[in-house]
Amino acid sequence: MLAQVTITDRAAAAVFAAPLPAKIVQTLIGEEMTLARLARAIDVPLSLLHYHMSKCVRLGLIAVSHETPRAGRAVKHYRATAQTFFVPAALITRMPGAEMTRQLRDALDHHQGRTMAGVNFTHDGRNPCTFLVKDSHGPATAIELWLDAGLVGADSAALIEEMKTLLERYRARGDDVQPRYLVHLAAVKVQG
Repeated sequence: MLAQVTITDRAAAAVFAAPLPAKIVQTLIGEEMTLARLARAIDVPLSLLHYHMSKCVRLGLIAVSHETPRAGRAVKHYRATAQTFFVPAALITRMPGAEMTRQLRDALDHHQGRTMAGVNFTHDGRNPCTFLVKDSHGPATAIELWLDAGLVGADSAALIEEMKTLLERYRARGDDVQPRYLVHLAAVKVQG
């Protein structure tokens, strides 16, 4: 396995723009797997996985690491061809988080439709504010918070570091835990 591969082919770059193929490649960076084991690990039907695997192998992103003999056909074990794949900005057709953003928005809308009593639109004396009013009888399994705040450079840097630390703390608690939550933190400078 190579340390890093720079993607130069548009078809290979497209793999990383699509959530499922990107997840397949990234999962196989972590460890080698058979098709059956990978299908269980990422919860994808074997037929769909086979299609994407064939494409990734053809593009050189995944390779057969070894075969285990058995009666009939040998069982192939697959591994990503690099630990890191760098896709230059010129080849990125869609940001990696676009699909997760859509999935998050759909889940939030579904949850809020079941648990929201209404919306308060107000002003806090400095900025306009919008608050969702939760139905006290609904389950609390989702939250959406927004903040429009003026921050100096040190405060914005501190906020970004706190957000990273928070995500890493929960990421370290384990990926195999159920139920699953999709968490998104973002901050962007909107003026000046």
